[in-house]
Amino acid sequence: MKQIPAKSPRLRLDADAYRELHRRILERDDWRCQVCGNMRNLQVHHLKLRSRSGGDEEQNLITLCAECHEQAHQKAGHYKARLQ
Repeated sequence: MKQIPAKSPRLRLDADAYRELHRRILERDDWRCQVCGNMRNLQVHHLKLRSRSGGDEEQNLITLCAECHEQAHQKAGHYKARLQ
């Protein structure tokens, strides 16, 4: 019988460290939404959501504008419960 591997703990930073990481992600992504190129209303999005054990790590974060960020969550079914 196969053993199920243990879940790896996610990295969750404190508020100050997360703010610093947030700024680094915006700079890394040249202050542009990585989907549409917009430079307004920028947010940092977790590719693998925190609710699904996604961590606060550079490789798991991307810059999106508010509109693309909302669309990303809608596609993931994140907002489905709110819409019903």
